[in-house]
Amino acid sequence: MNVPVTGRTDDPQFDIWRLVFQVLRNLLVKAVTSPLTLFSSLFGGGNDLSTIVFAPRTAVLQTSEEQKLSNLAKGLIDRPALKMELMAYVDPERDPEEHRVQLLKHKVRDEKIFDLIKKGQTPEVADAESMDILPDEYSKYLKVVYGKEKFPKPRNAAGLVIDLPDSEMSKLIIVNTIVGNSELQTLARERVLVVVNYLIKKGNVPSERIFQKNDDIFEIPNKDKTARSRLELNALAQ
Repeated sequence: MNVPVTGRTDDPQFDIWRLVFQVLRNLLVKAVTSPLTLFSSLFGGGNDLSTIVFAPRTAVLQTSEEQKLSNLAKGLIDRPALKMELMAYVDPERDPEEHRVQLLKHKVRDEKIFDLIKKGQTPEVADAESMDILPDEYSKYLKVVYGKEKFPKPRNAAGLVIDLPDSEMSKLIIVNTIVGNSELQTLARERVLVVVNYLIKKGNVPSERIFQKNDDIFEIPNKDKTARSRLELNALAQ
């Protein structure tokens, strides 16, 4: 257990029982003031169990984060007096940017589905997320998406829209895609839900022991180098 203890063993006043009592006192203080830090020492395998990190724009658990939640769930099962408080956050720069990129991909896939339906063909997938776009198809459907966008487009002297390379069309679409606060709030809620579902369904933690705390989703993490696309957990004694 990572419980700090200070002193010198060559001190004439050194007493092993005093050292033991200091360890116990520090352990109790840590258990009360920072239970998840203690959890990390006992069950985390060296990982910090108080933070679950997400890739930008996603609410998908990475394998390393699933392992952390699995360890946390085991600790909670052994300690029924603890409840978990969950708070989700977003990165105000990276999450919107990745959202714009993913939204463009989704629109291009949608156009392929619409095209197949117009031709009387039944798409082999149920939604755009599962639709594959071949390299020679991408330009065709990207141009359709670009033509439907409402933002001002570069035009020639005659007022006609100029044909642009795929890279330029993509940049213009992404730059002009608005990602507002409501979309980011939704992303934060999705991150809470995926963690709650994991703890309940895979970790067998009773649902009444898990709570969501409403917080500023743009709050900067207290710990250095912690990703802003994250979910933080806090243990509360019942």
